[in-house]
Amino acid sequence: MKRKGYILAWLIGCLAAACLPEFMSARGAEDPDRIAEIVFSADIDVDFRKLAALLPFSSGSNLDAAGIRQAIENLYRLNEFHYIECLRQPAAGGVRLEFRLVGKRYFGKLILKGPLDPRRMEEALMRFYPLGEAYSTAKEQQFLAAAEKLLNDYGFFPPMLKSRMEYQSAGRGADLVLLVDQSLPAILRGISWSGDRVLPQEKIQKASRLKPGQTFSQNRVREAIRQLRALYMREKYLTPQITLAFVRQDKPGRTVDVGIDIQAGPRVDVILEGASLSGRKLKELLPVYRESSLDRDLLSEGASNLQTELLAKGYTSAKISYEVQSGSDGATRLFYRAALEDKQPVDRIAFQGNSAVPRRDLLRWMGQENRGIREGRYFTRLGFEAGQERILAEYRRLGYQDASIQRAELTALENGHILVDLDLSEGKIARIGRIELQGEDRIPGGELPSKLALREGDPFSAEALEAERKSLQEHVLGRGYTLCRVEARYQRVEDKVDVQFQIDPGKAHSIGPVYFVGQEKTRLKALRRNIDLKTGQPVVVRQMFEGEQKLYNTGAFDQVHIRPVGNSDAEAGQPVVVGVREGRSRLLNFGFGFREYEGPRGLVEISHLNPGGLLRTAQIRLKGSVVNQSAVLSLRQPRPLNRNLESYAQIQASRSEETSFTETRYGTSFQTIRDLSRVNALIFRYNFERVSVTNMPPSEVESACQSSQTSGIQRESCPIEISSFSAAFYNDSRNDPFDPQRGAFASINLQMAAPLPKSDASFAKLFAQGQYYLPFRGKFMIAEAFRFGWAYRFGESGLLPISERFFAGGSSTLRGFGNDQAGPRDPVSGQSLGGNSMLINNLEFIFPLFYRFQGSIFYDTGNVFLKSIRLQEFSNSVGLGVRLKTPLGPLRLEYGQNLHPPPGLPGGHFFISFGPLF
Repeated sequence: MKRKGYILAWLIGCLAAACLPEFMSARGAEDPDRIAEIVFSADIDVDFRKLAALLPFSSGSNLDAAGIRQAIENLYRLNEFHYIECLRQPAAGGVRLEFRLVGKRYFGKLILKGPLDPRRMEEALMRFYPLGEAYSTAKEQQFLAAAEKLLNDYGFFPPMLKSRMEYQSAGRGADLVLLVDQSLPAILRGISWSGDRVLPQEKIQKASRLKPGQTFSQNRVREAIRQLRALYMREKYLTPQITLAFVRQDKPGRTVDVGIDIQAGPRVDVILEGASLSGRKLKELLPVYRESSLDRDLLSEGASNLQTELLAKGYTSAKISYEVQSGSDGATRLFYRAALEDKQPVDRIAFQGNSAVPRRDLLRWMGQENRGIREGRYFTRLGFEAGQERILAEYRRLGYQDASIQRAELTALENGHILVDLDLSEGKIARIGRIELQGEDRIPGGELPSKLALREGDPFSAEALEAERKSLQEHVLGRGYTLCRVEARYQRVEDKVDVQFQIDPGKAHSIGPVYFVGQEKTRLKALRRNIDLKTGQPVVVRQMFEGEQKLYNTGAFDQVHIRPVGNSDAEAGQPVVVGVREGRSRLLNFGFGFREYEGPRGLVEISHLNPGGLLRTAQIRLKGSVVNQSAVLSLRQPRPLNRNLESYAQIQASRSEETSFTETRYGTSFQTIRDLSRVNALIFRYNFERVSVTNMPPSEVESACQSSQTSGIQRESCPIEISSFSAAFYNDSRNDPFDPQRGAFASINLQMAAPLPKSDASFAKLFAQGQYYLPFRGKFMIAEAFRFGWAYRFGESGLLPISERFFAGGSSTLRGFGNDQAGPRDPVSGQSLGGNSMLINNLEFIFPLFYRFQGSIFYDTGNVFLKSIRLQEFSNSVGLGVRLKTPLGPLRLEYGQNLHPPPGLPGGHFFISFGPLF
């Protein structure tokens, strides 16, 4: 009995020993324990001291659940972690807290392995790749599904796609590696044709460009279907139905059979009666040519388009009907019939009741470009109505909110001409009264009132109010209030309009840490220097777009995404991820051209876009023809010294056979460009050159080759050294620098050559030019160019060295002269000498001919002058030209006739050139 008692006591002791830890743990959940130690573990580089400062407790504090929750919330606010957990473990003197942190990762490089041409495939896959976005398995799977479909389109069939993520050890990038087992796409084994094809099999096969043995891709098949549809449209089968019937691959996915079904449909002849339009214009206006259907809605839309086109051509009335007929030969005929009234010219447009606006402005508004009516042009009802709308809109813009047209009367004369009479009621001008800003106190600084362009007493218009609202919102957005809203309201009381802006800025956001992903060769300091985004700055979306553009401008990247991520309400700032995809670093470009005085010419460029990962550009440029050859080695540095500049260093060598001499140049230059705005820039340049001149006019040899006190040079080639500084400003608002249709260009350049550090010629040289392109009446254009040059040489001789003088004559200056033939001439040889001054003005009228051809009539005046400009020495030339518009610029054929050619020179010249007018 006693023995049984011992055994029972022993069992109770064992049970107590086993349950004591659990009991103590349960008791610890009720009663706070002391924190003996706090540790962090993370898969990214973090400052653990910074993390410890965010905890509401420290070692030695009592542990409670509320403190743990608060600590986790504080760590999440950093926007640096994707997952956080806190583990509690027993330790000597209390408990040990371990915070396990999983850092946020962002999609970085996309690496494709397996295909024969992975670079081309990567470029296609990058359209779907979430570059710079926060990594998640859901986004990865979404991309993989899109990648598998794209690879199928390129002939890579599943199951072949495998993937893995590679986390960057330094940084936050998560690189996705795609493994494609099949190195080559499937081969097209056979093509099957089905359906009512009508056309011969050989013709269809040739148009499709599909042949057995080609690599298969859905793009190739889609292009074949497009070519087949174009073939049937040319043959007047306007409703063909061409579909991909099947794509069958063998089990290994190495070969593919394709089936294409063709239903030609009826042959359709489109006939326009009662009006005359080109076939090209009909295809543009009639949707039946695009939609491959004779649906009633499409036919009605075509009739409406024809009516609008004919009314715009000046017909007072145009009624269009259509009919579809089936012929006995199996063809279908689509008739569009136009009932037109005669065109009626507008003889006069008269206004009454206008006192605030002069008649010339009303006529300009009435004859707005391509829409209104003008005196001397044909009357159109659409233009008549559009002109009235424009007049009322302009009146309201000026503040006349009650302006109206009381009477709009048309009078038809016996000869069919039209007289237009408009009776206007201007009313009183409405002016801005009180301006109130509500919500401005929520934005520190109090500078919003000073940003207003509107003032009390200004004329009121809805357009000006909306422009002011956008300006205020843009300013608030620039302060980091990314969700701000600005609303504008107004209330009119008699002739006063009270304006109120309601500003709801939301919360200001600042930039937190900036992460870079996707780069491989590019250094982080080069990326930071170019995007100019720093922690603590306001989050401004426009500034991020500008950063993207700056990186694109380096030429080193195929893709750039800069975006804020994570929680925008974070106190520590919103992280910004800069995702980039580096492009090919080495490029080879070449080109060919022709000029009348050079003959054929060629160009070769070899570029390294990112040497050393510093986003510089190193380039070798070789250009040559029979008479001109040059080689340039250049290095481009964006944002030197972290400034908003762009700098170039160059070493160049050239040889040119000019009209009057042959020159050889060797030199180096340094250039810095400062962009002031989208259209304005400043350029500063230092240039040092050694120039040798041979075959010069006899009158120049003695002065050019005389000994110089500074250099003592006297050789057969008469070399001189020129050291010069120059500064230039330009403004360029042209829509296209290669073939401008509107806008303007202006520049001014001042060059100073001085004996410091070393120069054999000291002079000042000024060159200014301007170009203006004015389109009118749709396809017509007036182009004008102005050039002025002036130079002054310091020293005994008043003339610049012949290699530095101004020359003119040729296809882009004075077309009544041959190349560089204008100005003073050598009395012995008759060669052109150039001069210290130049003044040229070109005026050209350009009009459409047919297709891509344009005609031109031009007038050139001006000349080159030995020293000062003399009006009696001006030359005058007129001429005609034909231009062919190409994707690379206009190809020009021109003839210029000098009205008073100098003795011994021909009066007329033909020019063939490629490029812009001036």
